[in-house]
Amino acid sequence: MLCEICLNAQSITGLTGLVSIPTAEVMEYGKLTLGTSFYHKNYLNLYGGENYNGLGSYISLGLLPFVEISFRLTRYLNYPQLQGIGDRMPSIRVKLLNEGDILPAFLLGAHDFFRTTDNLTSYNASTYLALTKNFNLSGDDLIIKLDLGYGGFRLLKSTTYQFNGLFYGASLKMFKNVELIVENDALRFNGGLRVSLFNCISFTAGLMSFRDFSGTISYSFLL
Repeated sequence: MLCEICLNAQSITGLTGLVSIPTAEVMEYGKLTLGTSFYHKNYLNLYGGENYNGLGSYISLGLLPFVEISFRLTRYLNYPQLQGIGDRMPSIRVKLLNEGDILPAFLLGAHDFFRTTDNLTSYNASTYLALTKNFNLSGDDLIIKLDLGYGGFRLLKSTTYQFNGLFYGASLKMFKNVELIVENDALRFNGGLRVSLFNCISFTAGLMSFRDFSGTISYSFLL
């Protein structure tokens, strides 16, 4: 197994993205990422625990050169009621078009598509399209990335939806391992900072609504 530079790091949802929104990038083929995220209570959207922060654990895999799959398990912290195993969120992302000199990368994604017949176990369903375009200003030392997506299709039945409308963001990557992020997740504007260490560890700190901390740390390697 080999470490690889985390060029396309995970968002707090476990998907390749910015702070919370997905991008049109996918993980490298054969790359496995293990991570954990802290969710502020004002951002976490699950079964009636509005006053509790959450902790999520995820595993993501570059299944094919154009396919990324992920599974996330989320539980409330200090929640007084029975949670069972926690909220489970599977995800699949398929890149339909690679980024070119002019055209952006184009991706179709869906998550939280497993549910009971009454839909009470689905809280973050989304089917979305995403575009990503990178602009190299100084080789690999200074890169501006622009992201745009739409997730308001509601093709999956769910109690609530994530990325329900137009979402977009931009980031500035400096010296390959530091990235400044701003985004709109279709509900709020968020800011963030991402740092990659030792070519395989990535930490993303986000301020949801530029106020509430949420973040993730992940470790990636090639199988």
